[in-house]
Amino acid sequence: MQHEAQLSNLSSGRVAELLGFVRDFAGLITDTLESLGFEDPAKQTVIRILSNDSLSSLLVACRVGLWGNVPDAAVLNRTALETLTILTCVVEEGAFHAFDSEMRSRLRRFSYGACHTRLGDRGQRLNSLHGKLSDVGGHTSRNRLKFAEFKMDGVSYDRLGFAADADASETALLLIPDSLHYLAAILHASYAQERRAYPLEERHAELNARYAQFIRVRDSEDSEAPRNAPRGS
Repeated sequence: MQHEAQLSNLSSGRVAELLGFVRDFAGLITDTLESLGFEDPAKQTVIRILSNDSLSSLLVACRVGLWGNVPDAAVLNRTALETLTILTCVVEEGAFHAFDSEMRSRLRRFSYGACHTRLGDRGQRLNSLHGKLSDVGGHTSRNRLKFAEFKMDGVSYDRLGFAADADASETALLLIPDSLHYLAAILHASYAQERRAYPLEERHAELNARYAQFIRVRDSEDSEAPRNAPRGS
């Protein structure tokens, strides 16, 4: 039944577009990780582990999102956001040996809370998003419970882990390409800090340009659409 819900949700043009960017960014990231060649073993290990952890959460969130399950996709998005925040701190501080040691015991200096604090204004924005994701998925809240049912042809149905609800599927997928875009940028920066050429530079630039254009068109269409009008068809 999840498969039928996924096929129904993929009939939305917007959902299909978002899935396309998830695939493209995930492909770029996995190809980058497969070609990592940092001389420092600690840097190689830390980037691989944190990147794979966030990527795994985002890919599973995408699967759940295609089922129209917003709350559970939000939980996985939040997990990825925490890992990306930590990865940003580690890369910008060049603290690969320190994190490699700390992750084998308990995260203190590199806990999510410590890292988003050290990132200043960026960290505050990330933590604000973290709170919104928690409210939708991580806690039993009004915003989570409003996704307990969905309507189709004017009839209400329980949302038991999946739903033929393209609007919900779009909502669940919205942040995933953004997060993958951010992860790709961190990997790019990990090369730049060693003054090394990023091996997939042209592909990365082309994908960034396409995604930026998609966001411009989407934002323009959303600003012009009548409130409560159907989207994505």
